[in-house]
Parts: sequence; C-alpha cells; structure tokens
Amino acid sequence: MHGIRMHGRTGSPVQQRSAAGRHGSKLKLVTSAASSPSSSSDGSLYSFQPISSSTLTIPETSSRQNGHSSSPSTTTTTVILTEQQATMAKSAALYEVLEGVAKTGGSSIVTSTALPGLVPAGQVFVCPEESLFYSQAVEKLVLSRPDCPNTLVEFGAGDGSPIISALLKVPPVAGRAIHAFEISPASAQLAAANAAKVGLGDTYLVHNSCFWEGLRQTPCDCIISNPPYLPAPDDDIMMPGLWGGRDGAGLTRELLSAGFDTAMLLISAYSNPVLTLQHAREQGYAVEDFLCAPLPFGTYSSEPRVRQWITEMKGRGEAFYSQRGV
Repeated sequence: MHGIRMHGRTGSPVQQRSAAGRHGSKLKLVTSAASSPSSSSDGSLYSFQPISSSTLTIPETSSRQNGHSSSPSTTTTTVILTEQQATMAKSAALYEVLEGVAKTGGSSIVTSTALPGLVPAGQVFVCPEESLFYSQAVEKLVLSRPDCPNTLVEFGAGDGSPIISALLKVPPVAGRAIHAFEISPASAQLAAANAAKVGLGDTYLVHNSCFWEGLRQTPCDCIISNPPYLPAPDDDIMMPGLWGGRDGAGLTRELLSAGFDTAMLLISAYSNPVLTLQHAREQGYAVEDFLCAPLPFGTYSSEPRVRQWITEMKGRGEAFYSQRGV
C-alpha cells in the first residue's frame, strides 16, 4: 500500500473543475500502494502479521522524501493477544489501543476491557493494519507539514479512527477543520461519535452525505482519502461499498480529476497503479512525497471472484503482488 501527495495552483475544486487544464502548475501527490515485502531492495517495506494471528506487530512505516529514505531504522512493537482479543482485533478501534501500547515501548498484553464494543458485522468496514497505515500517511504527509491547510475534505470516513488517531498525534491548530463525507449512516454515526468522545467533534466534522454534493457547500483545496479500491467486473461482491470499479481505481481517478490543489490518497498495487499515476500526471500532478507498506490479501480481496479478477489483471500488467500477498 502506498500513500502519495500532490499539489496544484490556488483555487477551489469547484472553480478548478471548469478550468481548461492544470499542466504547468505545481501539484503534490501523496499515494499509498500495496506492495510485496520481496519487492523492496532498500528496506523501505515492513511486514504486518495477519490479524488472525495471536500476535500483532506494529511497525513505524518508513518515509521517503524526494526519492530518498528519511531514516533507515524502524521500531516495532509486538502485542500478544488472547484468542478472544485476536477476534476483537477486527474492530477498527483496536489499532488505536495498540498504538498506545507501542508508545510505551516493548511488548504488552492488551486487556479486553480496553477494547470498545464491536460494530455489527457488515455495517462498517474495518482493517486495523490498513487503518493504521492510513493514519500514519495522513499524520506524516499532511497534518505534520507546515504547509498543511486549515480546511481539508475526506472522501469516506469509515469509523473515523485513522483521522482521529492522526489528529491526536499532532499539535492542535486553531480553526482546523476536516470535513469527512461518509454515505453510510452506520459509519458516519460511529465516526462522529468517536470524534466527540475524544473532544474532536469540532475539528473532525463527519457528514452523512454525498461527497460531491458536500463539496458545493464546503469548497476546499486539499483532499485525503483511502478510497474503495477492490477491482471486480461489477459490484456483485461480498462488500459492494469496497468496489473501486473494474480495475479498482475508477473512484481514485475521479478524485484526481476533481481539481484539488493537494491530494493524499492510498493506492493499491493490485488496482492498476500505473494507469492511476499516468492519469495523475495528465491532470498536472507530480509526486512530492510517499509512504509504502506491504499488506496481505484480506477477507474481501480473497473472495474467489475478486481474487481471480486480480490474477487476470496481473497477467495484463495492471496488478502487482507476490505469492505472499500484496
């Protein structure tokens, strides 16, 4: 999985959507793309253990700026879970608890009493490893930067944990507002409740509405998102909300065509990343910074119909992964 940052000329998305073109403007692209651990020769990729394991390794994702690794060292924390806790790890809120453990250094036992209740299955997509990576990308590639704008928009909020976690790690900024547009009522309700619970209800504003309609009311120059990226012939899959188009990158390309000055998006290596980056370049974007980390195939990407489609895409040079996963 890669996180990538892009930047463009001044102007709201609505204004720029009608502009003739963006070529020649300075654009920042931050992407995150899934990659195989074996595909890295510079040690920039680190393994996440499957969530079904009794242990979970929390790595600090490496950062690269201008093509160079910012640091060759990393720190990892292994958290030992009981069988019940490993099951509860499917709750998106768990990784925040694990991050708290990681801050203390070393290994620790996470008690089940520290974990909030689970959301009814099938209503809210959760993946602790992916959420942790998205949170790190938002924190390091957007919120921690001196040029971070005060107003950002997010396409899809999920349970809100990635952004909430990132906001808690950076110094508070007066007037900062992240408007998240989440079409799922269950996800929007959970994300808003999670933000309010930690006092971020006025900073992380979750709207249960269409992203494109929301932009008319909230013009903004910077977008962050982990957009749906599962490729399949159609959305007749286990979780249709994760369908990103036939090649998995249809929604991503729509977001890159919306005219934002700055975009920080996650991009999967099995969702036609080459075409996605070519499209970004055609929109006038250039990669400014990125993070990357390997993630294994999960429940929904391992669905036979989806996995077979990804295999066919790999044969056409549209998907990249190893036998160990992506």
